[in-house]
Amino acid sequence: MIGLALMYARSGIKVHPCFGVGPSLKAPMIAGGFRKASADRKNITAWGALWRQGAVPGLPCQLNGLIILDADRHGDGVNGVAALRGFFEEIGFNRFSVPIVATPNNGEHYYFRRPEGLGPVAAKLAPGIDVRDNGYVIAAGAVFMDKRQYRLRSGTPKLLAEAIQARTLPELPAAIVELLIKPAHKHGPIFFAPRPSPGETMRRLEGIAQAVATATPGERNKMLHWGACRCGEMVRGGCLGQQQAFVLLMEIAQIIGLPRREASATIQSGLRYG
Repeated sequence: MIGLALMYARSGIKVHPCFGVGPSLKAPMIAGGFRKASADRKNITAWGALWRQGAVPGLPCQLNGLIILDADRHGDGVNGVAALRGFFEEIGFNRFSVPIVATPNNGEHYYFRRPEGLGPVAAKLAPGIDVRDNGYVIAAGAVFMDKRQYRLRSGTPKLLAEAIQARTLPELPAAIVELLIKPAHKHGPIFFAPRPSPGETMRRLEGIAQAVATATPGERNKMLHWGACRCGEMVRGGCLGQQQAFVLLMEIAQIIGLPRREASATIQSGLRYG
């Protein structure tokens, strides 16, 4: 992994070591995190002990002129990969025109050049689709100690590094930029995913209900808000009625002993956000 880090550095790309093992395998290993990333060979070799412990290179996004769309498949039925592919088709964008990295958990990273002058953007495009901007990703080509890897679907990490350095990657499509710069309180995440079947909808509702109903006493209101957010996404997707969601969540809130007025406010807040 030190060889991979030095390869990126030779193209002027800043990197930093992340754990690569254990429960914090994607967390930075150095004080200051990604903001202390470096393209200086001396710094990278000075982190030699960390690489020998299994560290993998982290790749800061904005610091390297990148903005990366991170699509994931979640256990709760949200398929950000399918949603993002569908949205690319909707706006007429050829997804194969940008580097795509297959992530260890069957997700995808899409590498774009960050538009000049772009200010702060939303952290999420839609359920299951995160926006990596003022942060970092694990670099393409990285391999964890358990052999899982971040694999480019085509090309090589060296060609990717050269494209980042030369700023020849495609710029983030204007249709996506427009969505990301809208105020979050006014325009919530957009639901692009295909409408699930009634069976899938029921399974998701059962999972949400189970998670909220089994929350520990100090986490019940927080989990109720989480459940309302997830139901709000389903309302936006057209597979659940808002009143149905409210009634279901209120029933669960009563079962776990939350005050009715407090629960009602929490549910309405979560449904609006979702």
